[in-house]
Amino acid sequence: MGVFIPEGFGTATVRMQLPGESGPGFNVFGLEREGTLTALQTAQQWGDAINNAGSPWDLLSNQVLTDQVEVRLKIGGELHIAEIPITVVGGGADPMAPPQVSYLVKKLTGFAGRTNRGRFYLPGVEETAVTGAGELTATAISNLQAAANQFLNDLGTLGQEMVVLHENPALTPRPVTALVVDGRVATQRGRLR
Repeated sequence: MGVFIPEGFGTATVRMQLPGESGPGFNVFGLEREGTLTALQTAQQWGDAINNAGSPWDLLSNQVLTDQVEVRLKIGGELHIAEIPITVVGGGADPMAPPQVSYLVKKLTGFAGRTNRGRFYLPGVEETAVTGAGELTATAISNLQAAANQFLNDLGTLGQEMVVLHENPALTPRPVTALVVDGRVATQRGRLR
């Protein structure tokens, strides 16, 4: 199921190329349109925030290439789509854990309930950042949390607001007020229905 995109809102999809046959990885973020910016201008601003040194994508293994941002904005009842190329090669030089091992970053809104929070996964975890029990090292948590905080701040400085969108059109998108790094690695699996 997809999310409902109300007027003046949209999504930013970040594509990451992973080694081997893993295929690309994607992060999808809800966003609120800033003023009269077009989808292309919005994509450029998200690309700038991701390209900034110290962004979460900068901390991934050097085997991960983040190479595209696609923005979809609902303007005047129509969906406007733009994509831009970016080049962010992870800065980590240590061996990469298997591609299904990912960092988990929670999106908090300040509202209670599952519908008012989100999360995203970042593949490209270095083996040295995780213990045999799946716990992140204190250094990995600290570095990724600082990068997540900086990413949210960079978006705010550019006038971009990350939001949690919903499947139900009756629910209001909620602004993301914090990104919180989970202390354990996670895997994202398809669900059986």
